[in-house]
Amino acid sequence: MTSKPEDIIGHVILVAHLTAAPGKGEEAAAVIRKIMDSANSDAEPGTLVYRVSRFNEEFVHFEEYESAAALQKHQEQEAFLKLIEAHQAEVFTKVEWAHYKEI
Repeated sequence: MTSKPEDIIGHVILVAHLTAAPGKGEEAAAVIRKIMDSANSDAEPGTLVYRVSRFNEEFVHFEEYESAAALQKHQEQEAFLKLIEAHQAEVFTKVEWAHYKEI
């Protein structure tokens, strides 16, 4: 595991854990759906996999990118920036992620 995707050569795997604030689960899900739509569109050809699972207010993301540059492009998309805004607005109480390389 590394916290710096630029240290990974080849595909970058990202696993994220997000927790919505109490009563904010649906608002959080709406923000995440917009990111999923962007990530799974032609706007992000370097995003190979973008999946999210949910249980109540907990969200787990599994993402795979062609490279660190593709991850950077994902993080520059408007939908991703809205996630950052939502976190700052306390829609999410926890946003954590880690980067991995394939074995």
